[in-house]
Amino acid sequence: MTEPLSPQRATRDMEKHVTVLGAFFIAFHVQEILASGILFITLVGLSMFVRGAGEVAVASAVLVGAASLLVFLGLAGLVAGVGLLKRQAWSRVLGLVLGLLNLLNLPFGTALGIYAIWVLTRDEAIELLDR
Repeated sequence: MTEPLSPQRATRDMEKHVTVLGAFFIAFHVQEILASGILFITLVGLSMFVRGAGEVAVASAVLVGAASLLVFLGLAGLVAGVGLLKRQAWSRVLGLVLGLLNLLNLPFGTALGIYAIWVLTRDEAIELLDR
């Protein structure tokens, strides 16, 4: 049988998990911001080829809305990632909210969401981030 983790080792392990989660949040959400840029470029390209004003208006509204949502979530994820790396208490709540939202983003967002929820609901993480 294995011995239970000492409190010091559990804290060290959780510090690593929080650091990794912060880095994952930053990397994943930078990709969201880049995706929003691709949507904006698509919008400009689409407007060059579509002749009807109604079609352009609908496509513009949908793409601008989607891109704006991606920028907002991407910036929130960057803030959460930096906050986790700096061990800010507020970053735990923001990370949990974004983790729950990421569950809908298959497949990588789901994996990140599950990991974020697992890390940020652990007693060691709560204690680490509330210091």
